[in-house]
Amino acid sequence: RTRAGAPATSTFAPPNGWRARIPTAMSRQAKSLGDSWSHIRATMQIRETELFVEEQGAGPAILFSHGLLWSGRMFEPQARALEDRYRVVRYDHRGQGRGAVPPDEVISIETLYHDAIALIEELELAPCHFVGLSMGGFVGMRLATRRPELLRSLTLMATAADPEPKANLPKY
Repeated sequence: RTRAGAPATSTFAPPNGWRARIPTAMSRQAKSLGDSWSHIRATMQIRETELFVEEQGAGPAILFSHGLLWSGRMFEPQARALEDRYRVVRYDHRGQGRGAVPPDEVISIETLYHDAIALIEELELAPCHFVGLSMGGFVGMRLATRRPELLRSLTLMATAADPEPKANLPKY
């Protein structure tokens, strides 16, 4: 399921070769790019929520993690540029983009960190290149320090290791 406004996609059975790396927990949907099924859009059960995940290409894995109030769509140009050499995975954090909106009012970075671990493990991405923007960088830093075996590299953009200033918290 995606929220209203998400692009419509058609349900499909993945072609041979995909079945080995697409978990059965995914509600598989895809968009055809030419004659091949190389772009998968799916809502995936991770821990106690559903995350919207897009995967395209083949090769070493790159996982993109977006900033607060964005979605994996923000990395579409990068995904298109890299899909001929990499397995590119983008996802929407819980409560954002096309991810399920949980009943909790507060979603902690710790929760997002554990979601990322579960996603990496479920999709068998490790070790992966992790690219995090802002809030996604917070997730990436936790992965690098606590679960370095899951990462091949870490790219951080517009993020900081410092705690969020208390004056900023009411703005969110």
